[in-house]
Amino acid sequence: MPAFLKVFIESASFFGNSIPIVAVLSLSFIAYFVVSGYIKEAGIFFLAILSLLYSVVLKNIFKIPRLDSYAGDPTKLGDMYRFPSSHVIFYVCFWGLLFFLTFKRDVFGSGLAVYLLRTISVYHILFVGISRIIIGAHTVQDVVAGYVFGAIYLAVLIYLSR
Repeated sequence: MPAFLKVFIESASFFGNSIPIVAVLSLSFIAYFVVSGYIKEAGIFFLAILSLLYSVVLKNIFKIPRLDSYAGDPTKLGDMYRFPSSHVIFYVCFWGLLFFLTFKRDVFGSGLAVYLLRTISVYHILFVGISRIIIGAHTVQDVVAGYVFGAIYLAVLIYLSR
């Protein structure tokens, strides 16, 4: 695999590895929703962020240990077990909900920012799974389960938003 392609794919995991970036971006979107009068969307987006806790609960139900090749921090919340992938669950919920909301014209409008947000969302959702496998943090099964559990959670969020 060409080096630039590997970097492009692996960088999809970066967002989920940085709690300060997740916090700032999350709070920014919540503030945008509240200031714009979209209180329901702010609440549902907050629930999307809570998908991180949902993933940790799932990991503690299944209790499948990390791969020996993974050099993560087992003392971090959710880093002790590998199944399902928390990154994938969170990305499907966070970026998936934002992607969904871009089609509600009154929420984000219809300008360049909407297309940029859609592109960023699709990139993260599509490449986080491959990224987690390449990095060695997860197996294909972990990632597929992350997409399935994330899609279920996202479906509930979309249902609540209607």
